Amino acid sequence: MTAALGYQALRSSPTLPTATFSAAAPPLGEPRGPLGESDGAVPDGVTVFDDAIPAVAKLDPDLLRALRQAATDASDDGAEFYVSSGWRSPEYQDQFLREAVAEYGSEDEAARWVATATTSPHVAGDAVDIGHSDA
Repeated sequence: MTAALGYQALRSSPTLPTATFSAAAPPLGEPRGPLGESDGAVPDGVTVFDDAIPAVAKLDPDLLRALRQAATDASDDGAEFYVSSGWRSPEYQDQFLREAVAEYGSEDEAARWVATATTSPHVAGDAVDIGHSDA
């Protein structure tokens, strides 16, 4: 796990994103339609070994290799690595940003918490969130 987190920290930029939306996203307030697995949505129970799930399969190969090694090592202690978020399409990231704008009241405030599609390490395949486990 440390290797994977260290990898992300080295690859991630420490600068805050600017609040701009990709051209593929609908304007604020206009729904695009449901986003699914092909956009990076992760169903429950997905592990770092689920290559059929784009959120896992489209991760940077070095990151994925480090995650799988950490998961294999952790399995000796009975811990499993479940993926709660991994690679995301630009459209999916834009949806997160639009939701943050609605929650925080402005694009500038939302950008403090949610990266844009052009700055998100998730869109680049350089970030993964491990959740709902002892890992």
